[in-house]
Amino acid sequence: MALADKYHSQSIFSVAHTSSDTIFNYFWLTFRKQKMNNARDGKIDFFKGCLMLSVIFGHTINSLFHQTGIHIGLHTLLRTFDMPMFMLISGFLLRTSLSKHGAWRTIANRTSGIVVPTIIFMALAFAIGHNNTFYFLWAVFGCTAIVAIINNALKNKYLQITALVLVVLLFHLTDSRCMNMAYLMPFFVIGFYLNSLEISVKQGLIGIAAFVVAFVFWRTDYTFWNYGANLLHNTLETSLVVCFRLIIGILGIITGGFCMSLIYQKFAGKKITTTITGFGKETLAIYLMQYFIVEIGLKQLASANNCLIRNTVAQHPLIAGYIAAPLLAFGITLIIYLIAVLIKKYKATRWIFGFKIL
Repeated sequence: MALADKYHSQSIFSVAHTSSDTIFNYFWLTFRKQKMNNARDGKIDFFKGCLMLSVIFGHTINSLFHQTGIHIGLHTLLRTFDMPMFMLISGFLLRTSLSKHGAWRTIANRTSGIVVPTIIFMALAFAIGHNNTFYFLWAVFGCTAIVAIINNALKNKYLQITALVLVVLLFHLTDSRCMNMAYLMPFFVIGFYLNSLEISVKQGLIGIAAFVVAFVFWRTDYTFWNYGANLLHNTLETSLVVCFRLIIGILGIITGGFCMSLIYQKFAGKKITTTITGFGKETLAIYLMQYFIVEIGLKQLASANNCLIRNTVAQHPLIAGYIAAPLLAFGITLIIYLIAVLIKKYKATRWIFGFKIL
């Protein structure tokens, strides 16, 4: 499925013709000089980069609008599928890891690659008076461990699927909202058993049409955090919302994946595509660091009394939500990405974003 990018080395000094283009071209050539090995798919990294932009855009909206009661439609739309699609891609990539390294080596490397940096940044957040579990990363690790162990223990595909369905149902029979596993694990399992992430034109168009219809009936409070996922003790409405969340998530993934594929094919090798693909290679580092910049810093800044940002958002919500917030999210993501690349250049610091032990 990969559309291979052709990377080549260029001197950064060759772009120093004009002061206005020097910085951006330097960054672009830095991205292009990062060679992909044969196991790395540029298209998947582009998907991940787009999804990370969506996540940071969502957190930017939350920070800017959290005291206004105003909902931005684009934010609501993207949140129906951005984290589910991340999980689906994680499940899809797990199959490759298991085929190459086996279950226990994969779990060990995910422990050092996900759990260790998550604990480090949880400690940093706690040190400055904030409590954040980074639930999504724990969900990725939890799904990885469960699926890897079941895949290793049961060789029959249908027995594996049966066992995983039972695990998913088990998460839906409790009030626990730990790691959001009840909501996210189905997408991980679906991704694990996909043979390809390719979406045909027919599938894409049908998915878009169905997603538009479903989104008409979607409400902003249908989230896991509001309705939970307990199918045993909650009402029929909650059960229907749980099913609806799964359906609209799948339709959103088809829609988003199809649109992102078209963009990637159309602009393959362009600066913007290469930049977003670079984001996709550092999603964990970006996700961890954005918490301090967006979810803490920007939120506190926008909450200040008589703050220009707060007043502007309240007076011009459409401009703030559909123009300023996307641009701000992209700028923040770019800055965080460059910080991550810089940190990873040095052996003494690169380990804080994870490492392989086996």
